[in-house]
Amino acid sequence: MGLYTYSSAAFFSLLACLLTSQPIFGYSVSTWIYLVLMALIPMLIGHSLLNYLLRHMEVLPVTASVIGEAVGAAILAAIFLNQTLEPQAYIYMLIILSGIALTFLSPKQRNNNGKG
Repeated sequence: MGLYTYSSAAFFSLLACLLTSQPIFGYSVSTWIYLVLMALIPMLIGHSLLNYLLRHMEVLPVTASVIGEAVGAAILAAIFLNQTLEPQAYIYMLIILSGIALTFLSPKQRNNNGKG
């Protein structure tokens, strides 16, 4: 399944480049290294891990965790790119992380609705 997914993504990416006259060759070696790293790390490792988890865990916690990607990206941007966030962004991040935490409660705890 993964081979078809990644092959299809590569094919349609190439097609989009050709249809929009984007250059495909002529990049420096360092650019190619970064392109390969972007393909290996987030695509092969990240999406393959997500597919693996979907086969072995409940869907709700796995898919809710994907929303946390924005929080992780914001933290990495602050660390590595010295970007600052608006104060309300921290509130949004807290809400997102709280929602993710709620999905990891057992179904019994979720359905209990706070009843002792």
